[in-house]
Amino acid sequence: MEEVLTGELVEEVGQFASRVRELLSEFVLDPADGDALPDAEEIAATAWRTLQLSEIAALRTRLVPEWPVYGLVANGGGPKALAGRIDAIAYEIDRAEVVIDWKSDVDPNETDMRFHAGQLEDYLRATGAARGALVYMTRGFVPGWEFHPAHDDGKKHAAKGEMRVAQLAQLRRAELLSLQGTFKVPDMKSFTHDE
Repeated sequence: MEEVLTGELVEEVGQFASRVRELLSEFVLDPADGDALPDAEEIAATAWRTLQLSEIAALRTRLVPEWPVYGLVANGGGPKALAGRIDAIAYEIDRAEVVIDWKSDVDPNETDMRFHAGQLEDYLRATGAARGALVYMTRGFVPGWEFHPAHDDGKKHAAKGEMRVAQLAQLRRAELLSLQGTFKVPDMKSFTHDE
């Protein structure tokens, strides 16, 4: 994804597949595991579809990939250190606006989504961005929400975070039941909350 956002890779499915094959050639598999390499065309198509999602397309000109993030974020019992890289971030002039976290999970369960949502909230806190989205690329599933750290009193925010994750999990289950081979993207506004 980052090579497309930086302009290193032309945004064309055939180019994506070629680059995926190149990267897959560097993988070393243990024959005893019986694992096979992922399908280059499937990966390329997934990446291309993800970049076409209306939520992503609207941010494309401002998305910066692999943004380093360091900070102390609130954590129940006190601050915790955060160091990592955000998959992509959109800036409005000099202010972080939206944090994007690409997820390649094919079928994330509620525990996975809780972990992912917590990670995204940490990124939102550290950057000061008001909006974020987990982008489950395989299904084109883009839950997002607004974040208001100035109004966060810890317990209140944790309860709202739990509510959002439960809503996310419920929607994910419904989305999987309704997909049946269809590429569907829910409206991000249905995932927002107000403090």
